[in-house]
Amino acid sequence: REVVDILPGKKPVLSVYASNIADNQFQGTLYRLASVDSFKDSYIKSRSWDWGWSYYYNRSGRLTLEPKESDKVANFKPTVVTDGYQKFLELPESLTEGFYLLKVEASGMTRWAWLQVTPLDYYFSLSEQRGLIWLYDNTTRQPVSDASITVAPTTGQSTEIKRTDDQGLADFPLPAALLSTSAVPSFFVVNKGTSVRAILVRDRWGYQSGIASGDGYWDSLRTDRYVYRLSDKLKYWGVIKGRTEDIRHQK
Repeated sequence: REVVDILPGKKPVLSVYASNIADNQFQGTLYRLASVDSFKDSYIKSRSWDWGWSYYYNRSGRLTLEPKESDKVANFKPTVVTDGYQKFLELPESLTEGFYLLKVEASGMTRWAWLQVTPLDYYFSLSEQRGLIWLYDNTTRQPVSDASITVAPTTGQSTEIKRTDDQGLADFPLPAALLSTSAVPSFFVVNKGTSVRAILVRDRWGYQSGIASGDGYWDSLRTDRYVYRLSDKLKYWGVIKGRTEDIRHQK
């Protein structure tokens, strides 16, 4: 994962895939980004998003990043922890709340990760017509009420779409800007007091993602057991119901 959430007061730990690279070859450089806008802009400008379909471009790590030297806060050797085939990189100390860019070099290769240190966690879901976001504070262990949610689309101005209710939930009509077919990512931005976080809405880097069109019907299929032999007969029953129209007696 390139965009990683970290809890304040916890040492950042990131999973990496590294084959035939000795643990002592890893070198890390950490930059602090000034704001959520710097965080978003750095990620958006890091590559040619329209080339995400190319496996070679996608996997070659060809990111066009030139962070400011003045933003550098640390050079370090990460602690490498191996669990089976998986490696984890542990940074030397915890980070204060905010936005960071991590550069990791090993065996002539360079990889980047965007870190945001925040107590705010979330769940979101988008359909063709509506969206919802639920916010939770990992410090207070409570839903986050009265938080401002802004949509920062691929193009155009950022606009506030809703504030969360007492249960930390925001339910809203889907902004037209999020229906864009552009490969460039879009973000939600959450503001609550002094805490700010970005939520990556869409990232088509090598994948088809975004808002999927739903079927025009509800359906359910059940079988009479979970496991079958090749010689068994499959018995099942199902129900289908139109979402917006009666589809009974239709083929």
